[in-house]
Amino acid sequence: MYKMSANENPFGPSPKAVEAMQMTLPNLGFYPPYSDAALREKLAEVHGRGLTSDNFVLSNGGSEALHLAAMAYLDANSSILQCPPAFPVYERTAKQQGASIINVPLDPETFAYYPEAIKKAITPSTKVVYICNPNNPTGTTFAQNVFDALLDAIPEEVLMVYDEVYYHFVKGLKLPDVIGAVLAKKNVLIVHSFSKSYGMAGLRLGYGIGRPEIIVRLEAQKNAFHVNALALQAGEAALTDYEHVGKTVDNNTLGRKYISESLQAMGLKVWPSEANFVLFEVPEDRVAAELSDKLLEHQVMVRPAFGLDHHLRVSVALPEANEAFINAMKALI
Repeated sequence: MYKMSANENPFGPSPKAVEAMQMTLPNLGFYPPYSDAALREKLAEVHGRGLTSDNFVLSNGGSEALHLAAMAYLDANSSILQCPPAFPVYERTAKQQGASIINVPLDPETFAYYPEAIKKAITPSTKVVYICNPNNPTGTTFAQNVFDALLDAIPEEVLMVYDEVYYHFVKGLKLPDVIGAVLAKKNVLIVHSFSKSYGMAGLRLGYGIGRPEIIVRLEAQKNAFHVNALALQAGEAALTDYEHVGKTVDNNTLGRKYISESLQAMGLKVWPSEANFVLFEVPEDRVAAELSDKLLEHQVMVRPAFGLDHHLRVSVALPEANEAFINAMKALI
């Protein structure tokens, strides 16, 4: 079975990360370090630009960084704003805190954000606005001008959670300088993950970047020994294995182009992606969920796109898997 449904790294973790975990195995009878300062300091060193360890909070995957933000900022008297189609964890973690949901959908043709509509939809109860770039499940992106417009649209007292877990894969444009906004003390929390380009989805490691006042609020929601010892060591090693990340990104760039152009050659509508997956619309006479079930019979696993009933999302994998998916699509449609 070619699993192309969860946006995982087909190369797995960095060899340096694997070696670091192997060296840690004999000590798993002990608790991990009480402080995760070593990895936060490594993150500050790698990101540079004057960031310090106080600008980082570690989490159990990128999803838990979203959960920490929800626990720190939301309650039953608050609301969040999201722009569907959006990552379901935004809404789920908000509802766990009792918050209500305001939806400002993306443009149905381009999946662009509407800063002015967001500005008008925000209420006095709104505490968090979720922005994703590249967006999941669409793979679409925006540049600095849109980010600046979003910053202007969102009141200073409202937290912008800026989900950027796919940023390594972007090749078609220059992403906004969101770290610059953090350094300028803007009310922004950037969410990153080790699950995608670093190939460590099974270890559950992610982090947030923000001004120290935001980080302190998230830290207050964490339990002791929050990140396991294997993840802490693997994370440090993975951060500087630029060769592994480069190989991952190069494979993704080629595979994404191959999948997109092959689907377009079949007459399918494909959205331009800058992530490690491709979103496409299934033929009018087909049902997305049924087509994904049929692909399973060809040993290919994809998934219907959340929030888009007539679409499938396929992860970019190794060339053999990409070709198997395209051949299966040709056979089915």
